[in-house]
Amino acid sequence: MKEIILSLLITLVAFGAKATESRSGAVSNLYAAVGTNYGFRAVVGAGGAQCSTGGVFVYTNVSDDNYKAYVALLMLAYSLGKTVTVILDTSQNTCHIVEAYITN
Repeated sequence: MKEIILSLLITLVAFGAKATESRSGAVSNLYAAVGTNYGFRAVVGAGGAQCSTGGVFVYTNVSDDNYKAYVALLMLAYSLGKTVTVILDTSQNTCHIVEAYITN
């Protein structure tokens, strides 16, 4: 049993396990900043904390793999008043977008 637990811990550390959570709602605010300083920010759903870290916005940086797609999707959802769901990486005490989709 100890060997199984130890191998699971080693696997998690080796692959850099991330804490993720989701948030859904209408996009109520958009904000653009310097690309590497929370480059594109949004408020999803009601204001206030957007994830368990207490961050007040979700964001993507210009260096993120799918930055342009996240920005386009958030702007489209905002423009059309659609509901969006974002999957967030909270491992760095922020609400960093790692997936996003329009749900209606």
